[in-house]
Amino acid sequence: MSSASTITLCFKYALGRVTKDDVEWVFNNLFGETLVLDVTEIVKQDRYSGKDFKMFFIKCDETNQKLDNLDRLVCKIKAKGMAKVTIDEWDHFWQVSLAIEKPKAEFKPRIVDEPTVEDLEKAMEGLQTEEHGRKRGAEEGEVIIPEDSEIAQAALGEVAKRFKTKGTA
Repeated sequence: MSSASTITLCFKYALGRVTKDDVEWVFNNLFGETLVLDVTEIVKQDRYSGKDFKMFFIKCDETNQKLDNLDRLVCKIKAKGMAKVTIDEWDHFWQVSLAIEKPKAEFKPRIVDEPTVEDLEKAMEGLQTEEHGRKRGAEEGEVIIPEDSEIAQAALGEVAKRFKTKGTA
């Protein structure tokens, strides 16, 4: 995410009301000069509260800096893994780090003869919603088993085999 002349910073949590213009203003004021080239925002939803939050990636021009404030920030991030950037007079802050481009593993189709235990567990986790089938009771909550899913039926059979094996041993 960074080249020889640019550095990309990121912070992984900001309130949903924060805008790209807010982020650009904060960082240009932090640096004391206009170094922000681009701001990318990603809106996500908190899995517990359901509220929107944002992640931001800030692309900065390293070559045109005159005050070295960007370099100081990068050194602090490299030394501590992150830096706290205060964003208002109440000392609210963003935890800023360097954006690291992770190479995405290339997907390769494959033939699966029999599902692995991990495949079955993932399938069962994915089926824990009511829209995927009829409910069956369980000691700890409800398990949803769709009648027309071969993977789910295989997973249920595997679970039943495990319980039978444990019960007779």
